[in-house]
Amino acid sequence: MLLGFISAAIVILRRTTDGTGHVETGASRLVALAVLGIALLLILAVELIVWLVKRRHE
Repeated sequence: MLLGFISAAIVILRRTTDGTGHVETGASRLVALAVLGIALLLILAVELIVWLVKRRHE
């Protein structure tokens, strides 16, 4: 998962336009990285909850 996050961050930082043709600026790159980071945190939170529930029922 960490490798995927790093790969996506590199793609975001290196691209000049996004998928819709919008020219990337520094601010739009930061927003894209923030969204990517929030998605990663949500996934980690869900995985932590599942791990805690499984651990409690063992």
